[in-house]
Amino acid sequence: MLVPQVVRELESRYPDIIPRVVDGLSLENGRSLEAALIDFGIVPAADELVDVHYEPLVHERLLLIEGRSASRSAPATITVGQAARLRLVLPPCSSHHTRRLVDAVAHASNLTLNIAYEQQSLTTIMSLVRDGLGATITNSPAAEQFWALGAIRARRIVRPELTRTISLAHPAKRPSSVAAQAVYDVLKRLAIEAVKKGRWQGTLLC
Repeated sequence: MLVPQVVRELESRYPDIIPRVVDGLSLENGRSLEAALIDFGIVPAADELVDVHYEPLVHERLLLIEGRSASRSAPATITVGQAARLRLVLPPCSSHHTRRLVDAVAHASNLTLNIAYEQQSLTTIMSLVRDGLGATITNSPAAEQFWALGAIRARRIVRPELTRTISLAHPAKRPSSVAAQAVYDVLKRLAIEAVKKGRWQGTLLC
């Protein structure tokens, strides 16, 4: 969601800075931060990382995403118990924090998830959802491009809500360069704007 905006602003304000975006899964990004392989990243559960400084950014809500072919009379919210019974398309828990959170909430509620497909790629997950082969649980930034096409709809998950804290984090052992700090500041400002405008659903923490 934010990458095109960040690149556009960098081209305008800092044309000498060419960012390299690492589009990895949440757990991979965390390991890269711990190993100081990247300058910074947007990650969940930053407090679990070692040798990483972080700044809480947003307490985001996870949503149930369905294809437009699903019933149009469905309510705007859905309980965790109802969501668990749907055919779900989710990433594997071995590589993605979202799945670990969903599994933990289901276990605490004594629920068994109806997993139809497990896929690593967000693009593959959303294509299956768009074509009516299942529903998924993710955040609003991940689904935004598909909303714009009118291919999906989102429902807020309740009882309990699925929420998590997303932070901007950087390696403690890797000093930020002037260029990295400039990109960090641009990304932070655009992320804050996205939350304020409702494009990123959640509560701002900074």
